[in-house]
Amino acid sequence: MYDRAVSAVSYRCRTDRVLPAPPGLVYALMSDTNRWDRVVGFKRSTYEYQLVADSRVQVGHARMMGLEVSWLEIGEGVEGSWMLAERRFLAGPVERAGYRFQVTPAPGGTRLEVESYVLGSPLLPPEAGELLRQRAEAGMQRYVDALQRILGSAPPGAAEGDEPVFAWGRRWLSSAPPDAVFSGPSAAVDEAALAFCAARLAAAPVDAAVRERLLTLLRTRPDEELRQLRPYELARAWALPPREVLRGFLHAARVGLFDLRWQLDCPTCRVGAGVARSLEEVARTQHCADCDVAFDLDFADNVEATFTVNDSVRKVEAQVFCGASPWHRPHIFAGARLEPGEDRVVELPLPPGRIAIRVARRRVVLQGRPAALEVTVGDQSLSVDDTGAAPAGGPCQLRLHNPTRVPVTVLVERADFHPDMVPGTELATFPEFLDLFSAEAPAVGLDLTVSTLTVLFSDLTASTAIYRRIGDARAFALVQRHFHEVGALVAAREGAVVKTMGDAVMAAFRSPAGALRAGLEVVQRVRALALEQGLPELAARVGVNQGACLAVRANGRLDFFGTTVNLAARLQGHAAAHEVVVPAELAARAEVARVIAEVGAQQRSQVARLKGFAEELTLVALTQAG
Repeated sequence: MYDRAVSAVSYRCRTDRVLPAPPGLVYALMSDTNRWDRVVGFKRSTYEYQLVADSRVQVGHARMMGLEVSWLEIGEGVEGSWMLAERRFLAGPVERAGYRFQVTPAPGGTRLEVESYVLGSPLLPPEAGELLRQRAEAGMQRYVDALQRILGSAPPGAAEGDEPVFAWGRRWLSSAPPDAVFSGPSAAVDEAALAFCAARLAAAPVDAAVRERLLTLLRTRPDEELRQLRPYELARAWALPPREVLRGFLHAARVGLFDLRWQLDCPTCRVGAGVARSLEEVARTQHCADCDVAFDLDFADNVEATFTVNDSVRKVEAQVFCGASPWHRPHIFAGARLEPGEDRVVELPLPPGRIAIRVARRRVVLQGRPAALEVTVGDQSLSVDDTGAAPAGGPCQLRLHNPTRVPVTVLVERADFHPDMVPGTELATFPEFLDLFSAEAPAVGLDLTVSTLTVLFSDLTASTAIYRRIGDARAFALVQRHFHEVGALVAAREGAVVKTMGDAVMAAFRSPAGALRAGLEVVQRVRALALEQGLPELAARVGVNQGACLAVRANGRLDFFGTTVNLAARLQGHAAAHEVVVPAELAARAEVARVIAEVGAQQRSQVARLKGFAEELTLVALTQAG
């Protein structure tokens, strides 16, 4: 455990325990500095960015010992091994206060070594310092006692694959029995409001197991767990299908149990830079206070759907005790703080997958697993040079250099890790969202970038002739039946109908594989419908495309426009009866090629120039035997 920052501590206390859980889980629960500060007795805090010694830093403010105090948050550590969290006060009788801990495997679980400390200034009388030490020791023991109780209350389980220990900890904690100290306060439930909303939810098409989980969540979980709810994260904890849990949240929000919120995640630090109550409040660009940079929002990548409890059912108050808790930054694997002019060498095992080295807004993503990294921080630059290849499971040596005049924190991040989030496009491909929240769309005149979306267009052939042949009423009923069946086929393949136009359908999908399966099934269903109705001229034509587009408000609803959407419509227009047409490059993708092989679709390649597109395109037309 790194010892530099506390070598001159005036007042310190220690504890040493063996806890009945794996080191990763103990580390995750110990490293939640927001929880630690609450349990040990710190007051609620507010944060703002200020210039301190020519450096833009986040400054915390709170009332302590009858005084208004301000501080800087300092943190270092390596996931699953050790961590230091410290407050460096800008004025007053205390210079520093914090805690550090280390976890190691031990018979029966994990050995946890914790030290809490206070470094006093010359203004701090010895008796006051001793009182602070006693308070620190009491708070430390209170936290570790509560941690021991809660770890003993539920089986520890195991992490899934190579996920961060924080993701494991959040999932485990959401199913563990609450502890009065560790879990924090729980606001009272308005039982009358809950019963009213629960009765409405009972009439909704929500899986019974999901419904019961949602109601139990509202009644029993502490406030800290209810301020930001991620449906897919809870689905993993509950071992329930993710889209069923999301469907439950959408219906529960519709009846007043929850509120849908849009979190705007910074692509650099990957932390929430803002929250909007509706898509209409979302601007095209967002500013991240942590990185001090503006970024363009991407509806597919950094607009995230979350939920919070509706105030009428249970008023959950936000309580911030620490603004830099690693608990909310699971992608950060390790961090080291360098003082001005400092060089340091750190050895650590790298996590699986790609890693990124980041200092503030500067970020370098690495391929492979180097044996050594030379990291040099400049005033406006970040240089990262890799050397050799680390053996499997072997450490990487980080040689860190800070020749600047300001302190910096070098972070090692998992570049490929993404939490169990629901991106905006996930809801755009969810039928219940488009039905229940039809007014959720960007403001009039505003378009949001969508980096990737799969779009399907389908149309019926000979519909005008069929109207004349069988009459308007019967033909209209036939088209409405077709819309209903297409909607069901699309939903079964994790897509949603965005709109209908005449007898045509536009749908959005999570994946091109799902869209292709749905398209082929639409063709087959219309073929069967034509046979059933004695209308041999009736057939479906389908186009599928994937790419970037724009999310907009059209006719008061969410809609999508752009080249990707236009090409999907042109592909549908180019298809013959009973055909699904896709770009050749999309047909060649592994997941799409696998669907083509599984269903035994016949392929016909062609080069065509489509209306509105200057270049010739290579297309693949797919058909199945009737």
